[in-house]
Amino acid sequence: MIGICQTAFTQIRPEPKHSAELISQLVLGELVLISDMVDDWCKIETEHGYQGFTRTGQLRVISKAEALNLISEGILISTKSGVDPRFPESIHQLPAGIFNFSFENRNSQNLISEQFSWKNISNPVSFSPDKIEKLCQSALGIPYVWGGKTYSGLDCSGLVQSLFQQLGYSFPRDAWQQAEIGATIDFDKNKPEFLPGDLLFFQRPGKQIHHVAISSGGGLYFHASEWTRKNSLDPENELFVQDRFDTLVLAKRIAKKHLTSLKDSFTALIQKDI
Repeated sequence: MIGICQTAFTQIRPEPKHSAELISQLVLGELVLISDMVDDWCKIETEHGYQGFTRTGQLRVISKAEALNLISEGILISTKSGVDPRFPESIHQLPAGIFNFSFENRNSQNLISEQFSWKNISNPVSFSPDKIEKLCQSALGIPYVWGGKTYSGLDCSGLVQSLFQQLGYSFPRDAWQQAEIGATIDFDKNKPEFLPGDLLFFQRPGKQIHHVAISSGGGLYFHASEWTRKNSLDPENELFVQDRFDTLVLAKRIAKKHLTSLKDSFTALIQKDI
């Protein structure tokens, strides 16, 4: 079955229980494949291949034909947040990067107000790494939440995935998965010459890659650590963090050829439904 997230965002957990850790989130309008239902929980797979459990009531089951129609017409809310137009009297905020797939009236005046910024999911913006770096400015100060990928709370890889999604592209969820995308950059961390938007990966000896950051050019970088912040690889800079310098092991440069559009990724997911 195919499900669509019908709340502003919802949690994904590795087991069908509230006490299980938060591993990721879905945002409003995000499509998933439902493979099983366990009591009030359903097992899902996202368009980027992430699996876990979420509450059944957070999803609406739709047909394959309806899902394909939605992604052909849907438009993506980009970087701004606004009050949920279905509950205008509330202060509930919509996270950046949601889809309007779940709204019945796509021509509603509420949905085209100036508080929202729209992009057609069928035509992602022309991609360049510096667009990712520029979007980081809008995320500064957001608190760190393990498993979070909304502007209510982000972890390091959730920040990266959210930024690509806002531009209309699919991207893996975890840092070690993200490290497999793009072209490897040779670098000397004592004299860093990264470009804005390059992805930086961190790993301790004998361990898996555990952290990702987005270069702001040279030795400066954005990342989610306690909150979304800016730090430096330069020991002379007041933003220097020794641990990040010591554990930087890999840098990747992303080009459009390395990416899949959300439309294509959602289509592939829907086609898996039997």
